[in-house]
Amino acid sequence: TEDEDKADYLYRMATIYVSLNNLQQGASYAYQALEIAPEDGRCYLVIGICYAGAKIYDDPILARSVFWVACDMFAKAKQVDSSCSSDANKLIATYRQYFPSKEDVFFHRDLNEGSAFRVGGWVARTTICRSKAE
Repeated sequence: TEDEDKADYLYRMATIYVSLNNLQQGASYAYQALEIAPEDGRCYLVIGICYAGAKIYDDPILARSVFWVACDMFAKAKQVDSSCSSDANKLIATYRQYFPSKEDVFFHRDLNEGSAFRVGGWVARTTICRSKAE
């Protein structure tokens, strides 16, 4: 259908912008595709990849918060589109290792494990603060 073609076009635009390292624009196109095809898990994978590459904070611990929202997007991809489960699981395993350590979270004044945390910049998403398993 015409909507499927539009959604696919927007998804392809998103991947092109990701390949050009314009992550904010890539995520924008992926979100536009989701407005037409909310069950397309590929778009959530692209958004997660964009978030994982975002350079939002100078603080090295807070900079890792983008991996939380990236993994949120990968989990959402699995939830809406089971055909993305394998890729999503691989991406989650890859990026989960970059979560801050328990000690980093404990000693950082802006973080509290298990609490909501707002990732700033163009990502502008709220997620849950968590540490990597050690």
